[in-house]
Amino acid sequence: MHALQRQRRNRSSTPKRVIFKTIRIVLEDPQPVASALAQANLRTPLTSGRRKRRRHVTPLAITLPPKPSQRTLAFWLVKSSDSFRLFAIKMPVNIDDISTQTDALRQDYTFLEGFGVDAAKVRERSKVLKLSFTENSATVQTFVKVYSYHKSPFQRLWRKGTARREVRNLLFFKSTGIPTPRVIAWGQQRNALGKIIHDYIITEAVAGTQTLDGYITQHCPDRSEAVYCSRRDSIIDQLSRATRAIHTHHFYHQDLKWRNILARAKDDQTELFWIDCPKGDFTKSAIHQTRRALKDCATLDKLARLRCALEERLRFVAGYLNQPIDATEVTTFAQAVSNYRRKRFDAKDERQARQRQAKAHAAQTK
Repeated sequence: MHALQRQRRNRSSTPKRVIFKTIRIVLEDPQPVASALAQANLRTPLTSGRRKRRRHVTPLAITLPPKPSQRTLAFWLVKSSDSFRLFAIKMPVNIDDISTQTDALRQDYTFLEGFGVDAAKVRERSKVLKLSFTENSATVQTFVKVYSYHKSPFQRLWRKGTARREVRNLLFFKSTGIPTPRVIAWGQQRNALGKIIHDYIITEAVAGTQTLDGYITQHCPDRSEAVYCSRRDSIIDQLSRATRAIHTHHFYHQDLKWRNILARAKDDQTELFWIDCPKGDFTKSAIHQTRRALKDCATLDKLARLRCALEERLRFVAGYLNQPIDATEVTTFAQAVSNYRRKRFDAKDERQARQRQAKAHAAQTK
């Protein structure tokens, strides 16, 4: 009996014969392609399941324009039975280049004085102001965010500022294809000990946008109309692709709330812009990657459970995992996201609501 079960298990786990065709992209500078292919490990035999099987690899060369998109450098065209699937090997993000771009946007702290902002008067942890300035004889609407560090005399001592990290993260989003506001400048001020006491970031305002929660409430509150369905599906698909894109590069937002996403209508579709990401960072730890991926998805699910149907939430998970919506992996991950949300966010929200009620009751009884 056990031998028969083992034979059936081995038969079901044996993969079908698959023919891989690599498509090599010919560029003026072949070094980036060689680097991408090396990272994809194309030179070694591919494995599947418990048994190693050498695949039949047939090279096929094509030529692209002199300056193609840097996002996609090579493809695998995979033929399995009668179905075809297309996989893209994306060029890894060069953090050094993004850091160089970030430092190029740095301005002296006197640049902030041109906006009429005195950071010394900012006592809050952060303060956002909507101001305008003239650039190339045109008036530009901007958001100026000032961070102030007065909690401890050693806070941010010999460390990089929050504004710099936020600028780097916005540039990283842009490099992965996620729309973000244009960063105009950032700067910081240190004292004699090297401690950052103030830093700031200035971004251009995106016209016609509002927070994602307000946009859904006003422009697509439900699925009663076709345009509502189209806009809601557009939001879900964009969020799933964008979240998957940053997690592919082992970057995790850690504050992916609806208020940190701007939206505006474009015909029957929706345009999304990611803003405010001072906490996001890269990590190589597998444990942190799993936990932070759940945290990002659960943070989005905090309002999604109130504003979206179950099918829409499963559509997000399916897009995030790049799996069919009825796949077992989708159900399992969706349950993990819900469990994380209930444990970390729902309980905290309920506790804070009780505290607010208790304070209000105490104020009334006085």
